[in-house]
Amino acid sequence: VAISDSVFEQNAAIATLANGQASGGALYVRSDLEVSRSIFLSNAASAASGANAFAIGGAISASGASSSISDSRFELNSNFPAGGFALGGAIVLICTDCFMQVGRSSFTANASINGGAIAARPGAPGALPFLSLVNSSFLDNSVSGNGGALHLDFATLSARNNSFYRNDAVAGSHLSFALGSGVDVFGANLLAPPFSGSACSFDVNGFPAAIIGQNYLSDASCGPLAAGALPAGPLGTIRLDETPGLVPVLQFSGSGVIDSIAASGSCEPIDARGTARPVDGDEDGEARCDVGAYEDPGPAVFANGFEP
Repeated sequence: VAISDSVFEQNAAIATLANGQASGGALYVRSDLEVSRSIFLSNAASAASGANAFAIGGAISASGASSSISDSRFELNSNFPAGGFALGGAIVLICTDCFMQVGRSSFTANASINGGAIAARPGAPGALPFLSLVNSSFLDNSVSGNGGALHLDFATLSARNNSFYRNDAVAGSHLSFALGSGVDVFGANLLAPPFSGSACSFDVNGFPAAIIGQNYLSDASCGPLAAGALPAGPLGTIRLDETPGLVPVLQFSGSGVIDSIAASGSCEPIDARGTARPVDGDEDGEARCDVGAYEDPGPAVFANGFEP
């Protein structure tokens, strides 16, 4: 299934019977999936009350062997059964021995019980699902349980140059790692302060085989990801840039996250908007990568921001 330059708005998968099951408010895909340059707004998967009620993937439910989502926007998607189980307010990946890459995308104000933006778990015993996040931003996502932005349950994560800010959960407002979850790579990610509670939660003790480093961590709850962490300097003025036609990004003006990574090989070669890294954003004469999804281009030449 290949989808590009599309808008999915106010669609719903609704299970009306007690203990009903609903999956994929906009898309329910059991084959390989490729989504690019698309918008998912206010979609929902909902189920009626019951101990076994089941609602997953407010916008997308994916279970194919390979999935790719790029240059896309997810906002106000949700799933909330009155009782029971819910995963992935925007996206749920439920499969075994499968792979999903999410790149240059934004997730804002999505909601669920676990995994407000994205959740991943296996569909059956076997090789774990593998989720790769690159150059993506997570803002104001929330859950009533674990993982305001991301919840992993027996899944493996690779994450580089992503930004997390003001997400909200009982445990792990940005990231929640349930039992059996792992990390392959975790580098150059920006975990700014959450809306409330701790930034991370873990049912695992550590990730000994992982490549971890050059991350900005807002609090001590992210201890298993703290190897080689950047100094917790000031974040400056934080705002969401929603320039029409471009993927929304979190910008940190006058911030210590700009030019914070000396080793350019620790970063993705381009940022969330296709800007090549590194850029000398603080104009000190040395180009270094920024932590997070956005590479600050430095002060504008013209006072009104207009550039030729």
